[in-house]
Amino acid sequence: MYYDERWIEKQEKGFIRWLNFILTPSEDCVPDVKKPKKVEAGKLIMEASSPLNMARDVRAPSKETLSFRLYSAQRRFNRLRRSACLLWQSDDFIKVIQKIEKEIENGGLKIRKDRKVWADIGLKQRILDMLLFFNPLWLRIGLETIYGEMIYLRDNSDVLGLSHFIVTRLLSNPDLCRDYSHPTVPHLYKEGYDDCLARHILKKFLLLLCFMDKAKQRRLIDHDPCLFCKDADFKATKDLLISFSRDFLGGEGDIIKHLSYLGYQVGHAQTALDEFDFSVSKLSTDLRDGVRLARVVGMLTNDWSMMTSLRVPAISRLQKIHNIDVSFKHLSQTGLDVQSAKDGRITPKHIVDGHREKTLAFLWRIIFNFQVELLLNVNQLKDEIKFLQADLMVKRNLNVAMKNFLKQGYSLDRRESCDPDLYFKSAPLSLLLKWCKAVCAYYGMQVENFTVSFCDGRALCYLIHHYHPALLPLDVIRTKTTQTYHDTSNGEDTADVSGNDSFCAQWTATFSPRTGKDGLVDELLANERQNFKILFEKVQEIGGIPMMVKFSEMSGTIPDEKVVITYVTYLCSRLLDIRQETRAARVIQAAWRKHSLKTHFALNEEKSDAVKILQRAVRKFLKTTQSQKQVAMATKIQAWWRGTAYRRIVRRQTEKLCLEIKNKAAIMIQRFVKGYIQRKVYQEMVCAAIYIQAWYRGQTAQTEFMKVKYASMIIQHFYRGCLVRKCYLKQRQYVIKIQTAIRRCLAMRHYQKRYNAIAYLQTKIKAFIVGRCQQLAYKRKINAVVVLQSAVRDWLLKKRKQENAATLIQAFVRGCIQKKLYEAKRDFIISIQAHTRAWICRKTYVSKRNAIVTIQRSIHAWAIGRKQHNTYSELKKSAVLLQSHMRGYLQRKKYTTIQRAVVRIQSFLRASNCRKQYSKKQNAISLMQRNVRLWLKGRRELRAVHTLQQYTRAYLAGKRQIQEFGKMKQAVVVMQSKIRGWMARKHFDLLKKSALVLQALFRGLVCRRSFVKTKRHIVCLQMHMKVFITGRLVRKEFLAKKRAAVMIQSYLRGLQQKQKYIQIKEAISIVQKNVRAFQCQKIYKAQRAATMVIQRRLRAWILGRRQVETYQKTKQVIVAIQSYTRGFLERKRFQRMRKAAIVIQTNFRTRRCQKKYQQRRLAIIYLQRQMKAWICGRTRAIQYQLIRKATITIQSFTRQYLTRRAYHKKCQATILIQAYTRQYLSRKKYCQLRLSTILIQHYYRQSILARTQRQKYLLERRSAIKIQSNIRGHFARRHLSFQKQAAIGIQKRWRETLIARETRNRFLVKVGAAVTIQAAFRIYQLRNLMARQQKAATVGERKQFRHCIKGTKLGRI
Repeated sequence: MYYDERWIEKQEKGFIRWLNFILTPSEDCVPDVKKPKKVEAGKLIMEASSPLNMARDVRAPSKETLSFRLYSAQRRFNRLRRSACLLWQSDDFIKVIQKIEKEIENGGLKIRKDRKVWADIGLKQRILDMLLFFNPLWLRIGLETIYGEMIYLRDNSDVLGLSHFIVTRLLSNPDLCRDYSHPTVPHLYKEGYDDCLARHILKKFLLLLCFMDKAKQRRLIDHDPCLFCKDADFKATKDLLISFSRDFLGGEGDIIKHLSYLGYQVGHAQTALDEFDFSVSKLSTDLRDGVRLARVVGMLTNDWSMMTSLRVPAISRLQKIHNIDVSFKHLSQTGLDVQSAKDGRITPKHIVDGHREKTLAFLWRIIFNFQVELLLNVNQLKDEIKFLQADLMVKRNLNVAMKNFLKQGYSLDRRESCDPDLYFKSAPLSLLLKWCKAVCAYYGMQVENFTVSFCDGRALCYLIHHYHPALLPLDVIRTKTTQTYHDTSNGEDTADVSGNDSFCAQWTATFSPRTGKDGLVDELLANERQNFKILFEKVQEIGGIPMMVKFSEMSGTIPDEKVVITYVTYLCSRLLDIRQETRAARVIQAAWRKHSLKTHFALNEEKSDAVKILQRAVRKFLKTTQSQKQVAMATKIQAWWRGTAYRRIVRRQTEKLCLEIKNKAAIMIQRFVKGYIQRKVYQEMVCAAIYIQAWYRGQTAQTEFMKVKYASMIIQHFYRGCLVRKCYLKQRQYVIKIQTAIRRCLAMRHYQKRYNAIAYLQTKIKAFIVGRCQQLAYKRKINAVVVLQSAVRDWLLKKRKQENAATLIQAFVRGCIQKKLYEAKRDFIISIQAHTRAWICRKTYVSKRNAIVTIQRSIHAWAIGRKQHNTYSELKKSAVLLQSHMRGYLQRKKYTTIQRAVVRIQSFLRASNCRKQYSKKQNAISLMQRNVRLWLKGRRELRAVHTLQQYTRAYLAGKRQIQEFGKMKQAVVVMQSKIRGWMARKHFDLLKKSALVLQALFRGLVCRRSFVKTKRHIVCLQMHMKVFITGRLVRKEFLAKKRAAVMIQSYLRGLQQKQKYIQIKEAISIVQKNVRAFQCQKIYKAQRAATMVIQRRLRAWILGRRQVETYQKTKQVIVAIQSYTRGFLERKRFQRMRKAAIVIQTNFRTRRCQKKYQQRRLAIIYLQRQMKAWICGRTRAIQYQLIRKATITIQSFTRQYLTRRAYHKKCQATILIQAYTRQYLSRKKYCQLRLSTILIQHYYRQSILARTQRQKYLLERRSAIKIQSNIRGHFARRHLSFQKQAAIGIQKRWRETLIARETRNRFLVKVGAAVTIQAAFRIYQLRNLMARQQKAATVGERKQFRHCIKGTKLGRI
């Protein structure tokens, strides 16, 4: 056996397509879709209430809806409906339904009274949005099951159709509207309508949720899609139910707990695994996590218990091995042990590592065990093969069919495949191969394996054609392929090689491009490509078959055997599934053929017997007449010979004259023909020249027009470009000016801020430098004073000891003066700082306030513009609606007037045509009668002449012949008269019956036509009157609704504007509060810092004051001590005073240094604060600039959005206007075409009627001629009295038949009326009985429920 190098790639591609076919849903099912766009409930209600949509026409099914794929999809959907109905009718579910209905009827569950769902469109919209969170397929099944009727949609994803059904049937009830409606006022209902409708909505909503939850838990749908949309707001049924109870139900706490007491339990929650994308793109990577593999195993075994034990998402290797091990264990439980060493051990590690051969082998085992074995029904295949054998035997001769049948592959001695165990050990596969052979035997094709025999696509096309010849005709299949060319070129030598899968040397020698047969090979490959293309198209129409094969993987190579087996298995199961209709047709055809053969043989036998009898009679008659003919022929020959001799003489004389005349005539004809040919050639040349001139002129005009058009387009493009560039340059200049102004303003502000900061810093630095210089000068002075004081003290100690105290006092006084000056400067600087800070705060507050005011103005302007835009759009919509209705009314009025005029014209023309035809027919009949009478007179005279000739010839022949001839003549005349009389009577009876039938049919047709015309006119008048009346009523209702809607809209818009104003006001107040709090905090912090500085200064001044006071006290004490102790201890006193002065100086100097340090420290702290404040201001300014830019960008985007929105609305308006104009033009064209087609149809029908009438007239004329001839020949021998009696009898019978028909028709009309009255009366009785039974049932149920409640209360007591 030989495989090519691409077998793994082919098998992998085929298995990937099979996996996608299994994992992804089919086209007729809805996949896990996203949440649909918002569907407006108000629009649906208006559409449902409009009279145009009340009666929708049910269209005939199209070609697509009648295809096999959609037929099978409809069958699957009907099976799904059946399973849903069984779930709905189960005992558990019926108990839950009864309990919920009783609870709702008793008021245990009810909708709040302020929630009027029937009148509030917003509440209907909310419920509709809740239900549209579900998958449309689940929602459709739930609605159809609950309501017990089929919902006709375009497809399963028709959200608009489902929304229409929900709005008209769930959120409303036509029966309740009919029962509670006011008899005269539309849309006005009696009391109790609100409660009944609320109970109806609550019942249906709760039952719908419960049913869809139970159906999802039981996995009614095969591919098990998600219950909710992937982007829905709710992913659990409990959450949706809680939200519904919170918004609509009254007096409910925990709705889940309340419903659980009634047996109503919902527990579905959509997980990430449900929303997992199971499609496969690469086999070696997508199956590693084990999720898709577990999904495949679950779908094939219909057991989903293992999905709960999966680890999703599988990140690590151990988690992936665990997931795949779960699938393997589940397969081993079902009987497929993959990890056994019998057929090759496959472990989960092989799948996780992406081992291609092991993965493909594992998938083949799954396909073989769960698809091939289950799809192929062995008994069904055996029956089909037997039927094919029998059918083939019927079509051919028995011996030839058996020989060909055995030659074409039913001898099992040959080698059928490369793997004999695959076909012979597996009964389904061997039967599948036999089935393929049996089908292809009809077309003379040998099928020996599942590889090369299917590589050209013929076998697959033959399989489809055999079961559905109308779907795939036989003449479409290309029979010339590489396989047929190979068989014909090799002959008998390649017969043994055809069963092998390997390419031989002859194959390569035949189909190599180097041999010079490129064109033939390309043609054969093109035929194979066409076969596969047709096959794929027809397989898609059949549906239910995975597209596992491709042309590139089949033609020119050896197809993968496993892929072909899987594909043929699906095709076989699908064809046998839908073969019931075709097989029934075949059985009927075979039975009809057998019956037709039997009848044909019986007729042939009868004909042969009749022919034998006729031949005997004819032979006897010929024998008797032959002798007479011989005598007559002899006389004729003699007469002919004499006549010919005389005619030869005359002919010779006339030939000379004829030759002369012919020569002259030929010359004249030649002249005429030559002139005619020359004129014709000249006319053709003239026409050709005219045509060429017209074409040339048209081409030149077209080229000139195209040039002008191109030039005008270039000019237009250039002009438009110039206009656009000018507009762009103007806008650019305006933008540049605005940007320069804004930048200038920003630069000026930034420059002012920097200038003020620099000036402030300069003043601070200058003040600091001046203070530093003064401090230095003060230090120098103090040092100089200290030096002078020390010198003076040294000098004065000697001279004046008492002057020391004076110097100390002077120094203290000078220090106090400097302190006061410093404190004055410091207070001045503090006041300047406070003013500057206040100015900065005011400036920032003013800028922020201006920004907030501008934002508020822009928001107010945007809100006002939005409001005006909404009002304008609503007014525009209402105006467009009114215009459309008015135009429709005018068009209908015009159409009715035109239709009436056309009907009158047609009736007048038809009447005139009928009169003309009648007059023509009358004239033609009178002419015919005259001609027939003249012809009969001439025929009688000719008959008399012929009889005289016969008598004379018979007399001349001899007396004997005269006697014999007289006898024979008399016998023949008698026979002829009898036969002619019998034939004439029979023909007359037939013509009489046909004439009576034709007269009756013609009179009935005339009466029906007149009745139909009158009926059409009356129906048209009624329809127009009904349309006019309904239009007036609808207009009144529309105006009332419009007024109410305008009032409601104005009230709602006022509320919305008030709410918006309150919200904006609250936002502004919050912003103002925050700004004021921030300013107060800032002022408080500044005041706190200033108070802290003041407190420090005060404390320092108080400490200095205390020290000065202590110093003065000590000084006074010392002075007193000095005054008391001067005399006694002068030296000791001096020393002590000196020591005391030194101590005082040291303390004073330390205090002064401390003061200087404190001043420097405070100055540095102040500078730091100023720098921090400047940095904060800078950051806040940057933040403000960013916020301002952001607001500018937001404003620009909002303006762009508004302009875009306005532009889109204008575009939509223009599109609508264009659509209406095009519609008007198309209507106009359609009316013109309709009128022209009506005229053409009228003339065409007139021509057809004229032809049919002429044919009928010719037939009647011929029949009348024959009847007249036979009747006159017959009535010439009879008396006129017989004719009168026959006519009287015919008239009596005809009148009796007419009277009987009239009485029968009257009786049938009376019987039909009686039957209709009886049916109506019975329906009325049945309705009364049903109503009584329903009332009795409701009364009985209420009594039972009351007894149950009483029993439960007594049991509790």
